[in-house]
Amino acid sequence: MDSSPAEKDAAHEAFDETLSHLDKANREPDRWEESCFARAITAMACGMYRLATVELQVCKIAPGNRLLESYRHDWPLKFTKKNLRDALASLKSLQTKE
Repeated sequence: MDSSPAEKDAAHEAFDETLSHLDKANREPDRWEESCFARAITAMACGMYRLATVELQVCKIAPGNRLLESYRHDWPLKFTKKNLRDALASLKSLQTKE
């Protein structure tokens, strides 16, 4: 998949900005956000930076405006902000070596 360096940078920046939004709210991602982050990091790993950016926009949808809550509230959270930042750093490191 052909992506420009600008799209790549925009996706990385959007990921960081979305995590910063959680920092400002002083909370970890909820299940909806966790799922969006997972899809975004997967898209970036596949070079699909525009898709990653869309996933990160979806991540910011307020709970009352989400059409589908496809996760179970009793499932434990899997990704913390630290896990997500580490994943992005690893991805950036791998992509620098390419």
